[in-house]
Amino acid sequence: MEYLAVNKDGTEVRFDGVKRPLRDTNKGEWSQLIIKRDCTYVSNGSTIPFGSIIAMTGQKLTWNDEPIKI
Repeated sequence: MEYLAVNKDGTEVRFDGVKRPLRDTNKGEWSQLIIKRDCTYVSNGSTIPFGSIIAMTGQKLTWNDEPIKI
């Protein structure tokens, strides 16, 4: 399962995993909390080329939209 989102600066990002990304309004980025055994860390996702989200889903996303699951 993957999530797609758009950061405040327009950067398109992709997140792997089952946890939905959370909006960090201070940084203007989406991030995802990852917990693996004894380790917890924050992922800012993988940057994908501009226009990828609309090409993959047919939907245009902005910072104000919630991430979509694909």
